[in-house]
Amino acid sequence: RSHVSFIAYIKDCMALHIAIQNNYVKDALIQACPSPLVATDLFGTITMWNPACSQDTLWPSDDAIGKNVKIIQPPEVAREHDKYLKAYRKTGVKHVLDTKRVVHVKRRDGSTFKAVLWLTEVAIEGKRSFLACMNNIEGLEKIKHEEQQGELLLRLSLAGYVIIDTAGTIVL
Repeated sequence: RSHVSFIAYIKDCMALHIAIQNNYVKDALIQACPSPLVATDLFGTITMWNPACSQDTLWPSDDAIGKNVKIIQPPEVAREHDKYLKAYRKTGVKHVLDTKRVVHVKRRDGSTFKAVLWLTEVAIEGKRSFLACMNNIEGLEKIKHEEQQGELLLRLSLAGYVIIDTAGTIVL
């Protein structure tokens, strides 16, 4: 008598499909984000760089990924950065992580701009990483300055003026 055997391997691929879709969504969000986003490993090597980062820093993604994040730091910060990372890896004590601060960011051409930096630790593809969001505030500072100038002109225009010539005669 013959036996007919059937062996099947059934795998629910829905979880894999969802993970792939989530990756596409995540990548699309990163690429479309108007704020510069950069991710590094725990040693400061850039692993992710979005288009907004390229626009503000003048570093194309292909040139930035794989380099140390010190490429966008002024020299006085870059000199100390490896020490900060080493101390964090050793102690786990946060000094800058999960805070917002105003920093200077260096462009590829050596010029700098002010940005609000928010830095946090995340898991990217299962690896501990740092994710930074840098919002360029130079335009905002210019607008604020112009608003202050406008307010000053408005206050001055509401004040009374008298113009007196050198003889002491009121001219206006």
